[in-house]
Amino acid sequence: MSEQGGTREEPAVGGEVAQWLAELGAPPGFARTLRAELGAQAEELLAENPWLVLEFPQVRPDSADLLARRLLRLGGKEEALADPRRSRALVSWLLARAARRGDTAAAADAVTQELKALGVPDPVGAVADAVENGAALVFADRAAIQAAQDRAARAADEDEDADFEALDAGDDDDPVAMLTSPYTLLALDQWAFLEQSAAEAVQRLLATATPLDGEAVTVAAVEAVPGGQATIERVRRVVEAVAEQGLTLVTGGSALLPGQVAAAFPGAVLASPSPAGLRALAAEGFAALDLRALAEQAQFYAEAPVIVLADAQLIPLELGANLLELLPDGAHLALCGDPATLPAAGAGRLLRDLLEIDDPEFGGAVPRVELKTRPSGPLTALVEAVRYGGLPPMEILGDGQSTEVKIIPVRDPAETRLRTTQLVTDSIPRALGFQGADVQAVAVREQGPAGADDLNAALKERLNPGPGVCAGLDAGDRVVVREGAGLAEFGLRGGETGTVTAADAQGLTVRLDPPHGAAPRGRGPKQDGAESVEAAETLESVEAEAAEAVAPIPVLDLEDGPAEPREITLDAVQARGLRHAWVLTLREAQGGHWPAVVAVFDGGSAAALTRAAVLGAFVPADSHLSIVHGAGRALAEAVEQRPHSPCRTRLAQAVYS
Repeated sequence: MSEQGGTREEPAVGGEVAQWLAELGAPPGFARTLRAELGAQAEELLAENPWLVLEFPQVRPDSADLLARRLLRLGGKEEALADPRRSRALVSWLLARAARRGDTAAAADAVTQELKALGVPDPVGAVADAVENGAALVFADRAAIQAAQDRAARAADEDEDADFEALDAGDDDDPVAMLTSPYTLLALDQWAFLEQSAAEAVQRLLATATPLDGEAVTVAAVEAVPGGQATIERVRRVVEAVAEQGLTLVTGGSALLPGQVAAAFPGAVLASPSPAGLRALAAEGFAALDLRALAEQAQFYAEAPVIVLADAQLIPLELGANLLELLPDGAHLALCGDPATLPAAGAGRLLRDLLEIDDPEFGGAVPRVELKTRPSGPLTALVEAVRYGGLPPMEILGDGQSTEVKIIPVRDPAETRLRTTQLVTDSIPRALGFQGADVQAVAVREQGPAGADDLNAALKERLNPGPGVCAGLDAGDRVVVREGAGLAEFGLRGGETGTVTAADAQGLTVRLDPPHGAAPRGRGPKQDGAESVEAAETLESVEAEAAEAVAPIPVLDLEDGPAEPREITLDAVQARGLRHAWVLTLREAQGGHWPAVVAVFDGGSAAALTRAAVLGAFVPADSHLSIVHGAGRALAEAVEQRPHSPCRTRLAQAVYS
């Protein structure tokens, strides 16, 4: 079926505000964005407090200051710098910037130093004013204070001068000391309330659940799990834990584990926050829901005895907190995920924070099941080595008898484009038999030389050349929905994929991949023995020559069976929310699994690499992984020294308190 949506643009702010925005170099459409976010009173609100524009991440303080000086007709720069409206907005801006890095809180001393660098005359007073006026909330950093107490105790044991200053950090009898202390945290109320809500829900689930009786578990489903007795025992271990506790954290195990666990509980709900994860579950025949829609459909879980969430490391804090809060007393929730890979974008680290809870005051750790993976070949050996901070010896990866892992060194973006294109379109299909959609390329970044956009352009020339009649797209192109594309009216969120079936200058039609439609994909031929050696030799020969998209399966509705294949029609403006998908970004690939993956590490992405990013590029490969390696020593350094991008959160402390 086909759906047509229209667009209705809100009027922009007018008059003097719009004029100043244009003169200050605001991008086209920004005035309209202000109107959409601030409402009909946008112009009046900005005239009263121009620093409200700092609520938009693309605006920097110096631009906001210029706008304020003109709109408020301030006498000079110093008058603007001392304005309390500015300092409050800057505190919120600093905390919002930290949230985009993953932090839900920031150390008070760091905030005061940044305010000083931004020209605030009295940073401590500015923080106090921001707290008093609700621009930020203040908390004691329990973990930092405990660490300081431990250091002080060790120093006292060694007869040195013990540093007890940290113990006074939580004493609000001295507000100045508190607001300049590294042991005090500042947080936006949005994130503080979400973490508090999640913490209370965790405690409630653990306190109200009672063990499920034998009738609630389908033993036959556990016994029927393929993969041998060891796999059955792993699934049984998780099922028993989930039946016993209100909340169970599950790490390790295969991508099939969440579906296998859910199948053991009649009426259970299985969901994932990842479009790629949903496709992977559906390809194996598991009925799954998009977690991003689940919180809006309480009927699916209100009476479900068990809720199993796959790809739990990708659950954003806001989504996770809302779901936890809505779960009824007595529910049994399993969070299955891999904390070593990339987390959800934005503030908070829900799964990782819950795994860190292990405190006698709370009652110990949140119940968990940790499953270990025994390497079964070069690919799993590589993944497990990276997971624990190392790279296996080259002889394990390249023994000449295996087709599982190939490393292709490249020197520059041009060679990166060439080798990636050859691998996706020729080398892997010809040598290993994996056809088109079974081969997925993954890039660390979206833009820049050898980024996803650049590589997609090269692949389009080979796979589906055309003029790009609508937003650069033609019929036959593989596409993905951009994050924040504004296609919610179609039920589409960032990461959804599909294929363009028709296109002209006025718009295009897209046949959606799961969870919306069609038939299972082939896994490609499995090889062993002589066939494996022959394929390895073929791949080597193809690579020597080189030196000179996923077919859908429906996510099942819990009651109605397979979904009908669905097409949507977008106009030319809406089509800008799509881009090519022969190459996905790391974010878009998380949760997904493909028979063959081409992981691209170009030199320009070296600074962004972490162990979690590298692992996130390797894990989606089921049978074959080609590594296009142009990052030099940065790849090994990321694996060995940078597990993930550091961030500061409060969820664990909120659970303690």
